[in-house]
Amino acid sequence: YYTIKVLDPYSFALVGTDSRSWPSYAENDSSGITCMQVKVTTPVPFSNLRTSLENPEFVETDMFKSWAHAPPILLHQGMAALAAFQEAHDGELPLAWHLQDANEVLNTVRASTKAEL
Repeated sequence: YYTIKVLDPYSFALVGTDSRSWPSYAENDSSGITCMQVKVTTPVPFSNLRTSLENPEFVETDMFKSWAHAPPILLHQGMAALAAFQEAHDGELPLAWHLQDANEVLNTVRASTKAEL
């Protein structure tokens, strides 16, 4: 058995061995090399909710999605502004095509962006 070192989300390496000594897959399809996935528990630390809302950390989960079109911080600020709107209006969401509601949400986002700078 070998220990696996994860290189990136799509490749790995075997620790303590040199694959150059192995027979080529093209030469021998029945090389007898078998891999078995073993689940290893890994502790995952979490921040409390207040800290995460004030200083969010974003993880790239899909490298094919463009962050240029919808940066995670913009989505976070938009959802925070919607939550603030709901809190100020007894749980009601902004009305569709309502300019005053839209401006209120946008002003909340702008104010939070200025506060971060």
